[in-house]
Amino acid sequence: LPVGIEAEAGPAAVAPRPAGGAAILVVDDDATLARYIQSLLRREGHAADLAADGAEALRRVDRRRYDLVVTDIHMAGMDGAELYRRLESQDPDTARRVLFMTGDIANPELEQFFLLAGRPVIAKPFDDQRFLSVVGQLLRRPPA
Repeated sequence: LPVGIEAEAGPAAVAPRPAGGAAILVVDDDATLARYIQSLLRREGHAADLAADGAEALRRVDRRRYDLVVTDIHMAGMDGAELYRRLESQDPDTARRVLFMTGDIANPELEQFFLLAGRPVIAKPFDDQRFLSVVGQLLRRPPA
């Protein structure tokens, strides 16, 4: 996946999911969307935990290693950008396993942040297959 720009689903999306599933943290203050994403991931065999904001996500990351952290950018409390910055300084390994979600893809300031972070971004709204394809691609390759 290209880093710092919108993640694209490609032909590799049809490869099998990781054996045994992955531990994934979904961070979003929209509880309905977070639970929906959690159910998608669980249907694929992954263990998916939820956090309502960046502060809760940091507490969860302190207690458990996650193969992927899927975070919204705009949230009440600590947003996705601040979560990423804190992970970068406190847990760089986890910071390299972040996937951003946002409906604000045309925002120049966010675009600059995404480029500097070098992490993939998926634009909301997205369809289930596209989301699962991007997640699958990220789980099949080692963190950058």
